[in-house]
Amino acid sequence: MDRSFLSQIIGVATASKVISNEDLNERFPEWSADQIQSKIGVSNRSHVVNGEDALELARRAALDFFDKSKLSKALVDYILLVTSSPRYVTPSSSVILQDMLGLSTNVGAVDVNQGCSGYVYGLSLAKGLVSSGQAKNVLLVTTETYSKYINDDDKSNLTIFGDAATCSLVSDNSEDSWEIGDFHFGSNGSEFDKIIIRDGSFIMNGKAVFDFTAKTIVSELKNFVNVPEYHGSFVFHQANAFMLEYMRKKLKISDDKFIVHMSNYGNTVSNSIPIALTVTSDRNVVLAGFGVGLSWSFVKLF
Repeated sequence: MDRSFLSQIIGVATASKVISNEDLNERFPEWSADQIQSKIGVSNRSHVVNGEDALELARRAALDFFDKSKLSKALVDYILLVTSSPRYVTPSSSVILQDMLGLSTNVGAVDVNQGCSGYVYGLSLAKGLVSSGQAKNVLLVTTETYSKYINDDDKSNLTIFGDAATCSLVSDNSEDSWEIGDFHFGSNGSEFDKIIIRDGSFIMNGKAVFDFTAKTIVSELKNFVNVPEYHGSFVFHQANAFMLEYMRKKLKISDDKFIVHMSNYGNTVSNSIPIALTVTSDRNVVLAGFGVGLSWSFVKLF
């Protein structure tokens, strides 16, 4: 088997505490709810409360997937879990999730830490497992709780980020699925400190990240796909509305082919692409992850 497929059924879970723009306006009166919506493109975002963490959100997303897909847990033979906010440094969250879900002890499990590029990187690893015959049904789980690392007075990042988890299936079954095509990757570790969690605090250099997306991501994507002649949709990492709109215009992608689905989620890091995938039924889709590292990852689904 040298082909692999991504199920169009995706499980999603969000944290319990919903924070609206009106809530944020009460804390930061200088920013109106309308201003936040206009600039960031987010109306609500969810943050974890006591007792919630990335593993708990991952469990809920996986259960949502099993409920929607009716896939037997006995068929799962690998878990790839993408997170940069794990419960523990070690052991890996994927191993603990295997037990939480009641899966076989013969299931392989490994974590991937690649932030906003993580979902597409995870897809590439899952494709490799399935295409090489090492696994047949890989759960690709993303889960992030960046709110734990954002300072209470960090107005900018509190408006942007939300906590969530997703669960996808990569398998050898083509039914109700996209086939996973070609990938393109890149990384620039000299810019590692532009998005970083250091000493428990999240720090992002917004201008540097915007310049990175405006130049590197736009240029790399043009090399990956002939945008004007591509007959399909584009799902980018849902960073914020301003950045997405800038890239859309720069790449000359029409509104109806550019998927934006973050208003009630916020920037959910590695979760943002699979969450946005839930609202497109297009047969041909380009996924573009970019951010932490700095890194980028693209893939064509068809």
